[in-house]
Amino acid sequence: MDSESLVVHKAQQLVELASPAFEPANVLYESATTVVFAGQRFGEPIAAKVLVSTAPQWRALFTRELAVYRFFAQHRPPLRVPELLDTDEARGVLFLEHVIGERVGEQRHPALLTERDELARIFTEVRRLGEWNVQVPSPWRVDYAPRLERLRGHNLLDSGEYSAVQSLYARAQRQLAKTGLTFNHGDLELRNIIRTSDGFTYVDWESAGSFLPGFDLAQLWVLLGKIHGPRRVIEDIVTDAGPAHFAPFLVNLVLLLARELRTYQGMKPSPERDETVALLQKDWAQVRTQLLQKTRG
Repeated sequence: MDSESLVVHKAQQLVELASPAFEPANVLYESATTVVFAGQRFGEPIAAKVLVSTAPQWRALFTRELAVYRFFAQHRPPLRVPELLDTDEARGVLFLEHVIGERVGEQRHPALLTERDELARIFTEVRRLGEWNVQVPSPWRVDYAPRLERLRGHNLLDSGEYSAVQSLYARAQRQLAKTGLTFNHGDLELRNIIRTSDGFTYVDWESAGSFLPGFDLAQLWVLLGKIHGPRRVIEDIVTDAGPAHFAPFLVNLVLLLARELRTYQGMKPSPERDETVALLQKDWAQVRTQLLQKTRG
């Protein structure tokens, strides 16, 4: 039995122990840490998301996602999410509403979209999520200080650039004295958005929390660089939100772009990986220049 089959087999065992009545039909998603099954229970369609990894960091993400779905049950978000139906927390199994549809994108950095006008609707829903006036648990508040410090530790910023991003972060904090942090998905990519017959459903909420405004939009800016047009639309959304939103957006952009570049530089070389690294390096140089210009201006 190969490693992929072993992962699925382990997930099947866990989900059977969690709910013997669940009948898996097919695998919707599979990785080294997680398997998602589509199936039915008592004749009703249902999806089972199973954590197969025992690593503490993945257990923490599972716990966060469960907490977020429970939070959504009490506080209805301004976009559609799957309903949590049941859980076996000890075994790492979530039973969720089975959303019938297809992912908006199949790659993290897509080069093409079949429905370009969909992005406008997605951006609108993401903006509404960021404007959602809801109090979230304090442990979900993201601490930016250590994230910024890691940029310097990884030698991604020189001393002047590091001072600039710290200055920008201080400006964002002063502006947040009135507005506060905002709720964001935390790992928004087109693969985490399901196109259904009546709109979109957003999945995989294990990274959700309170961020500087514009975090999800900044991530989409990073990931949609191969497609002409989306970045300009995102920048217009930030501009229309008012001057107070620019500093938080740029801090988010610096952090996310740096993380993405480091991740892809650590991957095994391939034509697709090399193309993405080249694009990210170009973006990184431009954002570093913009960072200095905005803090001097």
